[in-house]
Amino acid sequence: MIIKVIKPGMFSTIQDYGRSGWQHKGIPVGGALDRNTFDQVNTILGNDLNTPVIEATIIGPTLYFDSACRIAVSGSLMRPKIDNEVFEMNHVIQIEGGQTLSFERMSMGCRTYIGIGGEWHIKRWLGSVSPMIYGVNYDLQSSILKKGQTIHITTNQNELDIKLKVKSDKALKDIYCHKGPEFNLFGQSTIDLLLQAEYKIHQNSNRMGYRLTGNHIRTPDKKMISSAVLPGTVQITNEGAPIILLNDAQTTGGYPRIFQLDQHSINLLAHKKPGDVITFKLLKNG
Repeated sequence: MIIKVIKPGMFSTIQDYGRSGWQHKGIPVGGALDRNTFDQVNTILGNDLNTPVIEATIIGPTLYFDSACRIAVSGSLMRPKIDNEVFEMNHVIQIEGGQTLSFERMSMGCRTYIGIGGEWHIKRWLGSVSPMIYGVNYDLQSSILKKGQTIHITTNQNELDIKLKVKSDKALKDIYCHKGPEFNLFGQSTIDLLLQAEYKIHQNSNRMGYRLTGNHIRTPDKKMISSAVLPGTVQITNEGAPIILLNDAQTTGGYPRIFQLDQHSINLLAHKKPGDVITFKLLKNG
């Protein structure tokens, strides 16, 4: 089966789990930001769990299918349509050859995931199809959707007759975190100020990281050396502003690491867009 990209949307990429285990070489993890939705879409399609999906941001792509296949769409609400007829998200849908999948502008959230039942024939690097978008140049450009591009898939019929049970927590603003390596360098009054404040996601935010605007906090006097960071690391810049690193971020950084988010919180952040407000909540167990 061949899928032709009629319109790529605002920013649509082909993602899988990414490249864990290569950070010591300076290679980011990458991969789908919302791992939970990624897993669920592939599960109901009967795909292997690391089968690629399309991660669409704010404005979805328009895709033409030359043959019949099964698809599933889940994540933030983007009102998917087959030949201009809206269908329900979060379960398996049959699309026929000659039909077109499109989306209305997202009404809430930031990212939606499009799964297709079958095996994707697309170039991999270090075992992953996920593009390296920032600072690394090599030939994985087919993983960033472009107008006129074609995607080749061998379809399957391994559908599971279930519907996704989707939690309505994507609108929540509380982001739970653990203490980071430099947490104890910050005074208690500084920690309290950070935890009591609301922060807005800056326009200059992307899959590399979310910059936050709000109360600036006092940074430690201790000089930092560049240290390992992970998706979900929260750093405090020299100006006292928090930055949340995400999947495409660099693997080392020189700012103090005050918090570390778990995967559940990253899943939630995947559906936050510039202008949305978040608050940090420190887990009791640290």
